[in-house]
Amino acid sequence: MSSEDYFLYFGIPRKYAIDQAELRKKFYALSRTLHPDLSTSYSEENDHRRISHHNNAYKTLSDPILRLRHILELEGVTALLEKQPASDFLFEMMEIGEEISEFTSDQGKKTDLEKRLQRMKQESDEKALKAVHRYDLGEGDALTLEQLADWYIQQRYLRRLTMTLRGSEEM
Repeated sequence: MSSEDYFLYFGIPRKYAIDQAELRKKFYALSRTLHPDLSTSYSEENDHRRISHHNNAYKTLSDPILRLRHILELEGVTALLEKQPASDFLFEMMEIGEEISEFTSDQGKKTDLEKRLQRMKQESDEKALKAVHRYDLGEGDALTLEQLADWYIQQRYLRRLTMTLRGSEEM
């Protein structure tokens, strides 16, 4: 990720709960100015770099997990992103990972695991809701940022297992 503030790039407030329609509108408006036919730049490489940066900024803010990571990076708490999740959470993730690797084509088992992961994500989201609200209100103190980092770590694990379960390598 970049250390550039993508919220500033798109001219939207730095907060977790963003207006996706507004972001999309600003993305397309800026996209038109970056179109090679409308560019005043003569450097194909520079145009490509600007378009790539533009697309990455949009992708980051469009994706809730990437947006959360970007916020935490902008707040300078990247060390918190490297810590291990709580041991009970980590144990449960390992347990689910083993279950995923053991089942073959049992659709019922797959459905049960999907529901379990969805329930865990919902519980994690509910726990983080107060921290998100505090941050969005401009109250990003150390405790709030730590809670957001913990939430980010959990979301990353849950997404990875969900994608593995669905047979996708995407993150």
